[in-house]
Amino acid sequence: MGYGENAGAGDDVPVAIKISYPIVVFMTISLYNVIELNVLILATFKKRNTLYFWSFLAATNGIAPHTIGFLLKNVVNSANFILYITLISVGWVMMVTGQSLVLYSRLHLILWNRFYRKLVLAMIITNAIVLHLPIIILMYGSNSSQSNPWVHPYMIYEKIQVTVFFLQELIISAIYIKTCYSFFDAQGSLYGNGVRRMRKHLLLVNVIIILLDIPILILEYTDSYDLQTAYKALVYSVKLKLEFDILNRLLDMS
Repeated sequence: MGYGENAGAGDDVPVAIKISYPIVVFMTISLYNVIELNVLILATFKKRNTLYFWSFLAATNGIAPHTIGFLLKNVVNSANFILYITLISVGWVMMVTGQSLVLYSRLHLILWNRFYRKLVLAMIITNAIVLHLPIIILMYGSNSSQSNPWVHPYMIYEKIQVTVFFLQELIISAIYIKTCYSFFDAQGSLYGNGVRRMRKHLLLVNVIIILLDIPILILEYTDSYDLQTAYKALVYSVKLKLEFDILNRLLDMS
């Protein structure tokens, strides 16, 4: 996530990071999308006791603390690392694992094999424990002082977790795309061209979601931490907005 004390371009700036226009734009759009998504969630969901609703709500409202924590650390230059790391950590967990649970919780609409769905859920839970807990500890440690032994392990583990979370969402999306073909082939034989057009649209949206994640990896491995952080929040907010389109079209067919 780029929050190690010695990581990122902003650490050499004595007062505050010089934020580029793309970062300002990404963060502004992200926070606006959070407001819009909350309005859509409250207006759209009538049944609120489902995993889909709560994971959607968590993923949406994880974006704001993640972004605010970034602002406190790199713009306000807050000395209270406990506060901004807590905001960043809570937001990161809600945003990333929440997004994966959103993807998982709509699989039942087209994937009826409960065993495969349980495997997906087990992957999400395992990765959440294995990846989130160590990186949070390393974040607190690497920000506790100007120079300490936590920074290097943090920078290594950060790349690992960003990569694994990318692969996790890629796997879920790939399962969805493959299942989507089979599901809509059966539906298409009954309902014709309208279903086939819908299949193409849904597949295109899922491919776009995957493509949006690729720059996160590129920015991570080029150590563009500040831009990556702002872009990542934007991507997750955009992916959640695309979820509304996917859900509505699936419900029309299921």
